[in-house]
Amino acid sequence: MPKKNNLPNTIEQKDVLLSLLQEGETLLSISKRKDMPSLTTLHRWIRDDNEYSMKVETARSQGALYWVEKALELTQQEIEPQKVMWAREKLSTWKWLATKLLPQFSDRQHITSHNKHEVVTISWQGSISKCPECGWSNEDNTDTRPLS
Repeated sequence: MPKKNNLPNTIEQKDVLLSLLQEGETLLSISKRKDMPSLTTLHRWIRDDNEYSMKVETARSQGALYWVEKALELTQQEIEPQKVMWAREKLSTWKWLATKLLPQFSDRQHITSHNKHEVVTISWQGSISKCPECGWSNEDNTDTRPLS
């Protein structure tokens, strides 16, 4: 069966999408290509397939590294004085992108999960059985302090 409008099949399109993301392109720019589906379809592929979603996340991280490298290249160039502010803005944007997409460039600790229904419980247990200041006791697990 011939392909409509000479469009590649979905598997080929998904592979092309991953390649373009690795090269730093955005979903928006990719969706505007004649050989690629709409932005809505790209989002549906990512949303409906957890395995593919993980591949897209990896490709985007690699694409973010592309922009980090572009930033490094820019810092090594001689720039005309009238273009310094524009270069600084580019660097600022690329830096922000790197901190959001690449944990190694972030000052925050990231917790990621591909399971949409995963529950994380954080708890701790101390060794204090009674608070010397307010009289709280660990024996009954109730806080009997009056409300102020």
